Amino acid sequence: VRGDFGGGVLKYQAKNFVFVYINSTRTPRELLENLEAVEREVFSVLIHETTHLRDLLTHKPEGYRDDALVYHNEPAEVRAFMQQIADEVLEHLGGAEPTGASMREALKASATWRRVADSLTPANRRLVLRGVSTAVLDAVGGR
Repeated sequence: VRGDFGGGVLKYQAKNFVFVYINSTRTPRELLENLEAVEREVFSVLIHETTHLRDLLTHKPEGYRDDALVYHNEPAEVRAFMQQIADEVLEHLGGAEPTGASMREALKASATWRRVADSLTPANRRLVLRGVSTAVLDAVGGR
């Protein structure tokens, strides 16, 4: 995961130990002066890496590559990005009833969507958009 915060790496080292390393590109002063933004970014990285953990624990294959076009389209990455984007869109909507315009605006506000959208295949792009739309509709319907 690469982004404003720097991303994270999941390390599954033993049955009882899982570590998430968060790579901050910010100085300690910047972290302290931007705690609210840091909290949102850390939460987004944790959502992404927790999705990988779920895949790892259910024995789904993992593969990481440096090539963004390949990496962003690996099934585990697509699922993880979809979770991040859904969370960011829901946060942006703030519980408001979604409209086409508000969904487009929320997607534009999603740091993860801006980072990965152009490198997703058309099929994965549609998959992510359907998943995000479902998450938003489920959240609104579940009030």
